[in-house]
Amino acid sequence: MPYTTAAAVLDRYDYRFLADRVLDTGGRATAADLVDTGTDAGRRLALAITDATSLIDTAVSVGNRYRLSDLQGLVDNQPNSTSLALLARVSADLAVGLLAKRRALPAEEMAQLVPGYDEAMGVLAQLRNGERVLVDVPDVPEAGEMGTATGSPTS
Repeated sequence: MPYTTAAAVLDRYDYRFLADRVLDTGGRATAADLVDTGTDAGRRLALAITDATSLIDTAVSVGNRYRLSDLQGLVDNQPNSTSLALLARVSADLAVGLLAKRRALPAEEMAQLVPGYDEAMGVLAQLRNGERVLVDVPDVPEAGEMGTATGSPTS
């Protein structure tokens, strides 16, 4: 259950930045290629979004604060919620950072090219540590209170 789409990533980032990082041929992918999973460019962006989703899922599952079904509920039932908007932003920033990391850039260059990646990792740490909560998920403890959500984090 991804929290963003390739089209939404393109809404948040200049497609040329992404297009220069998804092909190994030295060429530039088109915007259409980036949203088409039948192309190398589209498959790579989709994989980066999947990887970003996995990073989010594992971070929010810590401490039993959220169940994956809570997040699926946001996707299915609250598409305009502030929590899903946050997850979409974090997912896009992580996906773009993961694409940039394909080029094995030094940390300083990564931070300069994709500042959102470090910010997104910081948000993941806050969610994991209970310093930030997804306000649209019912029955979740306030920030700073860990571990009182019920059920398995993988349900």
